[in-house]
Amino acid sequence: MKIDKEQIKETIKNLPAKIRQILKSIYNLPHSGKYFLLSFALLILFLVTTFPYDYLIKKKIYGLEGKSFRSIDFPVFDFSIFGETYIDNFTVVLNSGNELSCKHAIINVALNPVTLFMKNKLKSDFQFDLFKYSGKNYDFILNINGNIDLFLDTKKNLPKDGPVKIILSDSFIKPNNLSIPGPMGALTLNIESINIQSGNIDGLITNGILKFRNFKLTGNDIACDISGTIDLLNNSKLDLTINIDSESSVLDQYKDILTPFIKNNILSLKIKGSTSNPEFALNNPAKNEN
Repeated sequence: MKIDKEQIKETIKNLPAKIRQILKSIYNLPHSGKYFLLSFALLILFLVTTFPYDYLIKKKIYGLEGKSFRSIDFPVFDFSIFGETYIDNFTVVLNSGNELSCKHAIINVALNPVTLFMKNKLKSDFQFDLFKYSGKNYDFILNINGNIDLFLDTKKNLPKDGPVKIILSDSFIKPNNLSIPGPMGALTLNIESINIQSGNIDGLITNGILKFRNFKLTGNDIACDISGTIDLLNNSKLDLTINIDSESSVLDQYKDILTPFIKNNILSLKIKGSTSNPEFALNNPAKNEN
């Protein structure tokens, strides 16, 4: 079959004119403007719903390995822009060697590319079941509900500004050879586990420093208020005060030793150092507060 090159050239030459004619015919149809706007809106909706958020989020998170933390693994990551996102069995090894893990997480993220990747803002409700923090001196096993509305530090990829609200339920703290300096030498507390039936945390992050506006823990083992700050951008530096109700059962076996440090039924502890290596000290009873 012989190809008519001249005919092909003529067809290509006349193609723009034919396209203009077709578009003009469509434009002259009744309600063509409405159909065009509807088509454009559906195109935008399609782009939003099919945008590869999960790929970009994973890429951003895995890009932090060796920087903000040593390693991360989350085999199940079911992301949804309009509903809840599910993450199962994730594990994070921090630069300090401490480890974060969670059996099951539900996150409802108010997310779009502009807020997350351009404004570095993260707003979300969340639920973590069996969230575990394992350190050298203690383990936390927590069931958490809460919400955040944070701006992230672009250099360290850590929270910089915004509120944090958390509710705890049926949680445990497991101290490992907890030692508190005292006038007669170090006091070692052999406590297997501290049950927290409920907890309420209301904090505000400003310039990378988390300040607790309200932090209460209650349960049969302990009842206490916590105040102070954590410097998230400076090795999670701690400056906290824990005021423990002296009637808390966790103190029962140490009542005789701790009585000189209790005032108005409050035992006050100061925590310095960092989250990976906290340093405990007994506050002077004269400075204890109700």
